Formats: sequence, C-alpha cells, structure tokens
Amino acid sequence: MINHKKPRVIILQHEDPIREQVRDVLKDAGWDVICEKTSQEALNRVKQKSDDPFALFISDANLPKMKGDDILQKVKSLSPITQRMIMLPFDDSDTLINAINKAKVNACITIPFKDEDLIALSENCLRKFEKSIRKMHLKQVTAHQNEEMTIIARKLKKKNIGFQKLIRDKKATVLKLQSKKRRLEKKHDQTSNLPRLLSQKKIKKNPDAFDNEFQFLTGLLKKQFDLLTKNLGIDLDMVDYQQVLLDLFSSENKKGPDLSMASGTEPDTNELLHEAAIDTAPPIDEAFETAAEEILKKVFLRSLNYSEAESGQALEILVSELTEFDSESDEDSQIMDEYFAVTISEDQVKAHLSKRQSDGDDSFKPGLTAVLNLLMMKKITYGIVDDEIIDAWLSSSDEQQILIARGEPPEPGKDGVIAYHFEIDYTNPGKIGKDGTIDFRERGETPFVKSGDMLATQSPPIKGRSGINVFGAVIPVDEPVAPAFGTGPGTELSKNGLGIRAAIDGQPHLDKMGVVSVSPELIIPGDVDFETGNITFQGNIIVRGCVKEGFHVKGISLQAQELEGAIIDVSGDVKVSAGITDATISAQGNIYAKFISRSKVRGYGNLNILKEIIDSDIIISGKCINTWGYIIASRITSKLGIDAGNVGTTSSKPSQLKVGIDEHVQMLEDEINKALERSVSKSNQINEDIVKLEDEDHEFYRKISDKAQIQERAQQDLSEMKTDLEMLQRSGDNVQSDLIQEEIDRLQQAVDDAEEELNIIFETQSEIEDRIQKLKKQLILFEERNKALVHEKRALNAFAKKENPVAVVSVSKTITQGTTVTGPNTSIRLKEDRTRCQITETRSEKDVLGLWEMVFTEINL
Repeated sequence: MINHKKPRVIILQHEDPIREQVRDVLKDAGWDVICEKTSQEALNRVKQKSDDPFALFISDANLPKMKGDDILQKVKSLSPITQRMIMLPFDDSDTLINAINKAKVNACITIPFKDEDLIALSENCLRKFEKSIRKMHLKQVTAHQNEEMTIIARKLKKKNIGFQKLIRDKKATVLKLQSKKRRLEKKHDQTSNLPRLLSQKKIKKNPDAFDNEFQFLTGLLKKQFDLLTKNLGIDLDMVDYQQVLLDLFSSENKKGPDLSMASGTEPDTNELLHEAAIDTAPPIDEAFETAAEEILKKVFLRSLNYSEAESGQALEILVSELTEFDSESDEDSQIMDEYFAVTISEDQVKAHLSKRQSDGDDSFKPGLTAVLNLLMMKKITYGIVDDEIIDAWLSSSDEQQILIARGEPPEPGKDGVIAYHFEIDYTNPGKIGKDGTIDFRERGETPFVKSGDMLATQSPPIKGRSGINVFGAVIPVDEPVAPAFGTGPGTELSKNGLGIRAAIDGQPHLDKMGVVSVSPELIIPGDVDFETGNITFQGNIIVRGCVKEGFHVKGISLQAQELEGAIIDVSGDVKVSAGITDATISAQGNIYAKFISRSKVRGYGNLNILKEIIDSDIIISGKCINTWGYIIASRITSKLGIDAGNVGTTSSKPSQLKVGIDEHVQMLEDEINKALERSVSKSNQINEDIVKLEDEDHEFYRKISDKAQIQERAQQDLSEMKTDLEMLQRSGDNVQSDLIQEEIDRLQQAVDDAEEELNIIFETQSEIEDRIQKLKKQLILFEERNKALVHEKRALNAFAKKENPVAVVSVSKTITQGTTVTGPNTSIRLKEDRTRCQITETRSEKDVLGLWEMVFTEINL
C-alpha cells in the first residue's frame, strides 16, 4: 500500500460553482483533490487505483445520466474502504434514504453548506478510512502469520508422525518384554500360585478353559521337546530308562538315602521312583523335581553317548543350549503354523488369520495367548482386534478366517496443476524464401495480451497422508509436485498467489523454468556493435542486422539477420535469418537458422538448421532437426533424437552423435548442486559464527550480573559505613573515622572500577549485537539464494520429466563410416556407409540377459 502525504478525494459534481467551492475548501484543508464532471470518468479513476484507493468520494445526488446513490453503490463495490459522501438538497430525503440503503454512505451534506461542516465531515471520513486501512493491514499481517503458523503446524505434524512411530516401536518392545517377563516369571518364580497364573494368562476360571489351557501346554511342551531332541540328534527310543535309573540312584555323587537292595538284586524301577519320592530330607515337590531333573540329564547324556568323565562338560553345553532355547524361536513359529495361517495383504495394511486342519493331537486347542504370541512372532503389532473378538472366533466352528489386524492405508496427494490462458506453443519460425533465408516478419498471428489480463492460474498441490502397516511401520506417500509457477518481467502475482496477470501490454511468454513474462519489443535497426554496445533487455529483441563478434545479447527472445562470434543468452527462441558462425548460444526455447558453424550451443528446446551444421558442439534437451542438410565434424547430444540428411563426408572428421541422453540438464543440475553446496556451506558457517557470538554475549550477561552484584553489595556497605562515619565524627573518634574513611574510599573505588568494566562490557555487547545483525542479514541473503537454487533445481527436474528420452537417429540420405552413435546404454561406430536408415537403441531379443544394442532399420522415403 502506497502512503501519500495528502489524503486523496474525488469530487463528482456537474455544477461548476459547487464543484469549485468544494475543491477550494478541501485543498485549503490539506486534501489532494481530483474533480470529475461525468460518472464514468470518476468510476474509471476509482478502478485504476484499486490497489491504492482514494480516501473519499463525494458525489452529487442528481447527475444527468446516473443518480448519486447508484454511483456510490458502484464505488462501494470497486473500493469498499473508500469513504462515500453524498451532496443533496436539504429537502431531498428520499435520495438520502436510498443512498443509505444502497451505498451505505458514510456522510451526507446538504446544499448550500458551510465550509467548516464540509471540513468536519471530510476529516471524520478520513479517520474512518485510516482505520479501515489499518484494519486491512492487520488482516494481511494476520493472514501472513496464519500461513507461518500453518507451516509450523505442518512441521509439528511431521514430528508428531515420527514420535507416533517411535511410540509404536516402544509399545511393540514393551509387549515383547512383557511376554519375556511372563516366561521368566513362570520359569524362575516358584512362588507363583494358580490365581496369579490365571490372571497373567487371561484364562477364564471355568473347567473348559482349564482343560483347553492344559491341553495346549501339554501339546506345546511335547512338540518343543520333540524339536529339541531332534535338533540335538537324540533318539529317545534307544535309551534304556531302567539302566538310567539304576545309574542315577547308585551314583556316588547322589545325596540322600541309599536306594540299592541289600541282597544285591536289581531293584524294580517303580520301587526306586517310589522311594525317591518319599525321601523326607527335602519336601515332596522339591524331591520330585530334583529326581525328574536328574533323570532327564542322565537320559540326554546317555543318548549322546558321553563318557562319565565328559559328562560335566557335556552337561554345561546342554544346559547352555537349553537356556538359549526361546519360546519365540522359529521352532515355536513352526508349531503354531501347524494350527494357523497368517496372510498379509500386498500393501501390508491387512492381516488375516486362518485355521488349519491339524494332523496332531486333536485335544490340543490353542487359545488367545497362543494367537497373541503367534502375532508377536510374526511382528504384527498394530491394529490388532480386541481379545473378545479373537476368543469368539477361536470358539466358533464356522468361521475359518478372521481379519486379525488392520493398519491405516495411506492417502496419496495430488500434484498441482497450472492452466495457461494464452497460446504457449507458439513456434511459427517464419516463411522460407527462395534463396533459403527465413523471413521472420511473416510469422502469422502473434499472441498479444493487455495489462490486467489473467495469464495463468494454478491449483496448488494437495498433500497426502502417510499410512501405518500391521507391523507398525509408516507407509510413506510421495510429496505432491508443485509445478514451477513464477512471474517474470511484465507480469504480477495475484493477491491470493494463485494467478499471474499481465502488468503491461505485450507478447506473453512461458520459459522452460515455468516463468511467465510479457515482453515489449526492442528493435535495433542495424548491427549490434560498438555503436550499440551489449544489449540487455527484458523483452523480445529484434536486430535488423548482425550481432558482431564479442558482443552480448541477453533478453527474452532474439531475432537477427546473422550472428558472428556473438554471445547470446535468452529465455525464449533464437531466430536467425541467415547463419550462425563462431557464436556461443544459451536458449530456453527453440533455435532456428539457415546454417551453424564452429559454434557452441546449449538449449532446452529444438535445434532447427536448414542446411549445414559444421564443427559445432551442441548439447540440447530437445531434438536436432537437420532433415535435408549436412552434419559435418560436429558433436551433438540431443535428448529427443536427431533427424539428419547427411552425416559426415569422406574427407571430414567423423561426427559424434548422442541421443536419448540429457547432458544439458545434467550439466545444469551439477552446476546448481555445486552452487547450492557452496551456499549451504556458507550458511552453516554463518550460523556457527552467530552461535559463537551469542554464546559470547550470554557470557557477558553473566559477567554483568556478577559486576552488578558487586556494585550492589558495595553500595550497601558504603551506605552503612557512611552512617557509622557520621556517628564517629560526632563522637570525636578521629582514629576510627580515618579508618572508616579509608574503607569507604576503597569501596568507592571498587564501585567505580565495576562501573567502568560494565561500560566496557556494554560497548563490547553492542559491537557483538551489530556483528550478529550483519551476519543475520547475510544469512537471510544466503537462505534466499538457497531457496532460489532449490526452486530452480525443482523446475529443472520437472522439465526433465516432461518428455521421455528418444534414442533414435534418422538419416534421410547417407551416414558415413567412422560416425559414432551413442545411446544411454550402448554405442556403435559405423564400419561402413549406410543410407536411408534409422538407428535405434533397443534391448537384444537374442541375448538372454537382454543387453542393449544399436539396430538399423531401413527408411522408405
């Protein structure tokens, strides 16, 4: 908003005396006054200044063509904050009522009027206008702050997603630890009682649930025992259990009663077990556990064929293996897989659990605990259904499958879309004359826009939402693409940021980076040489003659008769009527010329050459079109392929042709990456310098606090000593008075020294603050540069994805031997001349590995 020194007012009054009176009164009161006689002219004034509105519009009530209330109603729609005053005869109440209802007038003055009344009403309207301006400004600030808050909220949302994933991971870890804790408690806590076990395993207290859990544990223990003995190579069928018991109870290391028979006869095994069980030394349960443990150890050692001497070492190995055997191992999973099948959907958002027909013991029926353990073994931790649902499914004989877990599917975003309201593919090169030159004056209809025309509108991208699979992992979604959308010379962004309007009359243009501009034309009647100097113009440049050697031309587009050693940099097309020699060209549009020799070309669009391309270095993102001409001793890289007439001659150096490769974009991206790396490195260095200075500044704050405390204590001591000194002086004690005075002088010196040090610290702090502010300004500049580089890189990538590479060279006449043709994956050097052919990179159908090769096909012209 542009601020004026004087408030501005429009006076619409067809009667000259009244208009002049109002004008003179308001001018003397400090207003910038504009007078109009017709309503259309006054309304046009308001419309033209919509971005810098008038403070007051004063209209006569009775005009020849339109009533004052209708005019003020239109003013309200064109500029709502402009204050509206109507002038009418004192007896015209109907017009006043209509003005209030239609136009919501802010003031009314009757004719004739007093000057002071007009000034008072106008000043009141001015105050309302200024208040509206401030309110509008506050709304803009609020909108900007809301945008910033939205950005912060998005960042916090991303952090929240990360924290949620961390929480899910922690919950999964807690579930695993709780499961392990239950196993360890069951193994080591001998004080566990039945109610506690039932509570831990969530087993209902009824006979059916007890029986089902018992059958489950029995079956699970049997299968684990079988798997363990199988893995250890133990065949329990070959073990002599009676001999094991005899060895056990006759062992010298066995403590307790001697259970061998006095007669020396071999005791019955059942009797041995009976006598072991009634040993009164330990409790019955402990004796039974000890005997069972020793029996199992002996059975394993005998089955492993260990000698007595090796038994200690073997037992340690066995115990170690048993300790490492975990109920969440693959063996557990194999056991449960006999009863259930877990199916994960392809997107991992759904998990189904199905019942299998088990070949094992039908009495073993896995329960809720078994299912939860199985899900944990399969690492399914998110979206598991309630325990009641699982219980109901397990007890049901009809339902074979259940949706056991459901994640959250991702919601993909939508890419932004841009609609252009002018012809963006305007590529008419001109009319070719009989002598082969191109007359660019005959270009057909050229797009033209007027100031205020809408050139482009964009629909911003819509962000998606990440999902979560049944394993608790985040399913990411691709960030939606925001197409390049920028304003260039002659254009302006709409207030909502979603549209681009023309700011001037001229030719609209869209460059390859998505920048829209409107260009007037600059015409050079002769050559670009020492008389004109280098040309830099934000528009279309027309050179009637030649751009001479060493001279630069930079603008939107260039049309010239000839280029000789020139340096050209344009964001649009380059159209040369005759030829290009020894030039360096960078263009975002297409390049047209009759011939090109010993030149260097870098471009985003197509290269259209009518006759020869000689000894030139060309790298373009478009297509090289030289259908009926010659390519001689040149190096051409063209992403979209090459259409050539003749390639090479018998006496020239072979040409090198690359197709399907976008070296141009790769080079630009490398340059951007290097610039971005340097800029980011400099930003990081500035950030580090700012942090160091801020740390130094904080240290000064600590010193200030210390010095201030010293001053405060010294001031208190000084106050007390001065009181004591007065008392001593009144008492006549000169000796003590002198001592106190010396101490006062010392403290005063300490206060002065502290004050001087504080002043030095304050000065140093000011210097540090100045340095910090300078560094922050530098940082803002570098951050803006980083954003611009990132935007440029994004636009470059978007451009690169618009068209797929084409690895094809088409030759309408002859391509000579020695010419090299290179594609993205392979290359070939011609050993003989070929005519009317197309060279295409393709996968080999003969090779089982599907390697790439160059294939020649005949062209029928």
